[in-house]
Amino acid sequence: MLTRIKSVFAPVVAAPARGLIRLGLTPNAVTLGAMVISLALCGLLAWTKAILVLVPLLALSLLLDALDGPVARLSGKVSKTGAYLDALCDRVSDGALCLALAAATGHWKLYFVVALGAGLFSYAKARAEMEAPIGNEAWPDLMERTERCTVLLVSAFAYGLFPNWSVAGLDLLDWALALLAALIWASLIQRVLRAVDWLERVDDPTKRARSPRASGRAGARGPRARGLAGRRS
Repeated sequence: MLTRIKSVFAPVVAAPARGLIRLGLTPNAVTLGAMVISLALCGLLAWTKAILVLVPLLALSLLLDALDGPVARLSGKVSKTGAYLDALCDRVSDGALCLALAAATGHWKLYFVVALGAGLFSYAKARAEMEAPIGNEAWPDLMERTERCTVLLVSAFAYGLFPNWSVAGLDLLDWALALLAALIWASLIQRVLRAVDWLERVDDPTKRARSPRASGRAGARGPRARGLAGRRS
């Protein structure tokens, strides 16, 4: 959803991306560096439970992760290998984030539901694309990675500020994670329905799409852009 306004962020991320290029960093180095920093911060969060200190730092690490795409485009090094590595590192970082937040807050069950839904959400499109080309910009769904991480970090920080706030016996994080989980699983169902519709039409080209947005024509299978202004997952 937020990636639809990616053009707004392009001028903002261009300057730091050029700075990384001047330092001699490659897109893959930025991708791997962001993942390593994220994992280190997640480890510290799980160990120390210092939510108010480490959650803002995790937000900054996610901003660094968003720079690999602009670095790739501005340096002319966009590649399929880089896009694959970026997606893989994102899955590692996302899993570590949920584990760290669960360890820091004790909300294990809800974070498990969120992490499972997020993993299946990404897989639903990736597996469909193994059967037929879809395109990187197709299927702009509600709870993509940017939205998920934003809600995870904002809700955790708010919980750190107001740990004793509760309604109907549930604290702030209970409500936030329940809402996030519901939105993620609703988005997953939406994506699965799109995949089924798309693959049925690949099997039978005479079949009409249930929805115009179910089409996978929105992008050729070329090297994929990465980061904030590119890949959807």
